[in-house]
Amino acid sequence: AAAEDITFHVRSEASFRAALQAVSRLPQHLPKTISVHGTVHLSRPLELTEAHSHTRIVGMAASQSERLWTGKTHAAGRAHHNVGAVLSGGYTVDPDCWKPVDSPTQTQAQARPFRAKSGGTVYSCVLPTNVTHAVRTRLRSTTVTINGVRAWPARHPNAVLDPSSDEEMYLQGWAHVRESRYLGVNATTGLAVTRIGVDGPNFAPLCGAAAVAPGNTPRIHIFPTLSWQNVELPITPAPAPAPVQSEEARRRSGEQLCYFDVHGPAGKLSNMSNSGRIEQGNRFFLYGMAAALDQDTEWHLNATTGELMVALANPSLASVTIAVTDTILHLRNTHHVVVQNVSFHNTGYQAQGFQDGFNTEPGPDKGMPEDAAIRVSNSSQIQITHCNFSSLGGGGVVASNQSTAVDISFCNFLDMGQSGVMLPGNLTSQARGVTVADNYMLGLGRVLASAAGILVSSASDCQLLRNFISDGSRWGIAIRSNGEGAMSLRNVVAHNHIVNVGQQTRDMGGLSFIGSGYTGTHVYSNCVRNVIGTDCSVPGGSFLRPFFTWSVYLDNWSSGFVVEKNVVTGNTRGGVFFHGGQSNVVRNNVLHNTSFLAPPPGAYAHYTSGAVQVQAMSSDPPCRNNTFVNNIVLFYNCTGGDLWESDVKRWEAAFLARVDDNVYFCAGPHWNTSSSTFTPAGSWQQWRQQGWDTHSVLGDPQIAGALVGNFTVLDSSPARRLGWQSLDPDCAIC
Repeated sequence: AAAEDITFHVRSEASFRAALQAVSRLPQHLPKTISVHGTVHLSRPLELTEAHSHTRIVGMAASQSERLWTGKTHAAGRAHHNVGAVLSGGYTVDPDCWKPVDSPTQTQAQARPFRAKSGGTVYSCVLPTNVTHAVRTRLRSTTVTINGVRAWPARHPNAVLDPSSDEEMYLQGWAHVRESRYLGVNATTGLAVTRIGVDGPNFAPLCGAAAVAPGNTPRIHIFPTLSWQNVELPITPAPAPAPVQSEEARRRSGEQLCYFDVHGPAGKLSNMSNSGRIEQGNRFFLYGMAAALDQDTEWHLNATTGELMVALANPSLASVTIAVTDTILHLRNTHHVVVQNVSFHNTGYQAQGFQDGFNTEPGPDKGMPEDAAIRVSNSSQIQITHCNFSSLGGGGVVASNQSTAVDISFCNFLDMGQSGVMLPGNLTSQARGVTVADNYMLGLGRVLASAAGILVSSASDCQLLRNFISDGSRWGIAIRSNGEGAMSLRNVVAHNHIVNVGQQTRDMGGLSFIGSGYTGTHVYSNCVRNVIGTDCSVPGGSFLRPFFTWSVYLDNWSSGFVVEKNVVTGNTRGGVFFHGGQSNVVRNNVLHNTSFLAPPPGAYAHYTSGAVQVQAMSSDPPCRNNTFVNNIVLFYNCTGGDLWESDVKRWEAAFLARVDDNVYFCAGPHWNTSSSTFTPAGSWQQWRQQGWDTHSVLGDPQIAGALVGNFTVLDSSPARRLGWQSLDPDCAIC
């Protein structure tokens, strides 16, 4: 029977584990199939090792799977696979366990505001001991889904449950820090402490002793200064700090504030940290306290007693599942494994949210969040295809630790807590030869915002192709190199559609690349539409949106990139940013509709608007030999519309090797090409006198319909006689 496929049918965790044990006893070369039927709830991850090589894990409805998005066609709605098999990292509460809270315990009494506010009912269930233990010991934060949709923990201010727009979803449901003072590192705990003041009348039910009532685990979800990330950290009630005799303190002396101490890792939560510093104006909400349970579908877990409470305006109780593990499937030291037509739901997460460290070492909080439903470690010839990942506390798939030949294709990643796919590691441990292709990703970084559709930090020889990525918190696709010991080399990023990213953070690109060293990476035929950017002013706390984004961001000495035949449309700072770096080639791209929204006075205020930007980070390594040829730059806000922009104090002609054969056009009034800031060299004439753009044209590029997303360049375009090459059809419609 050496050529026959041995099949095991599983319908429960026990039968799945028995099947894995049986597979491990069979010769590795024999083909084996584990057929998953229905929903299998797991109490801990399933592990496949070398003994499970040449195994397929297949959902029961494989023949009915359907992909609704390809590299050439957009789906009108969400992609969907008709998959009857589900692997869940959660425990679904027995409906008979739920009791309405009529005679509340001390913990339940804190949830009374919901009944008073909405007339709804709070239901309570004491979970089994093993479930409570799993949540308490395996997860830093759990996830609860109601009818398959992730629900918010009891929080204040409340989330917008049914937003009518992105602005309503992302700009409402926040409070802002009124005061902030860094207190240093606690000698006992080793944690850094920042004391914050919040609006006392607004947070009165959660202040003081109420925060630490029995069963509470009070926490803050906050975007620190610069809004590169959000973090979730424990808090404790605190006394008012000693008065500071400053103008700001005197102005606020009449306010009623309550105070909390925020506890976080030393070096990350610090007044010296660029991205972990908490300041006045930062946006946040508090959670983990029963008294905040005042909105439909919110939940609160007493991790000591195991009592789970859920607020439901409709007394007809929904199906409630609580995550008990952060990983569902761990492929470790195995090879030739296929995972096909399986849905992955209900995971918690370990990460706090800090992106410092950049994932060159394993472990939580070593960089950007990297929790995932499937972890691939030191494995090869792995195929994950036609699977669904949805409503997860973490991300979808992480491949690392010298994994090779991993193929992640034709999958749906919907409503992800973190990134869709992540490839972390250093030059020794990184994954190589990974293909991420033809996936549909919608709703990324919903919990921890330092996330992307595909996040690489670092990996080499990877193909990132034909993915549709939309509604992301930060990047669409991001690739990092982290010095000589963690370079990302020879990657290909092509034929991806990236739409509406940068929803919660600032200072990024839809296609974002960072790190010094020559990478040999090729970026071509991608569509990037609407890189938005969000932040809050410091100290005012007013929202800035859209704010501080680029479409293609060659950040922090990024070198050796070829960027060609892409269409980028809609950002706030520029189509392309050369931020230091050497020997980058940007050619035959359409850069459309930079909005020229410059930052307010303060950080980065020396920049003005620019369609293309070039800046020297420093003299070591120097910015050198970057090429910009045969591109079309088209925009509409001509008032103050500088074309090329740089920090004039650091501008050197050696930044650029060749700039020519481009077509630039502002299709609006008052475009002053004689402005002294039109280019780093001054006016358009002065720029050309220095040898730049000597054959380029200021004029209409003759694009078929840029404002309706058709970027086909007509035969009558002046770009044609300058050497323009036609865009690939799947990119021209963007």
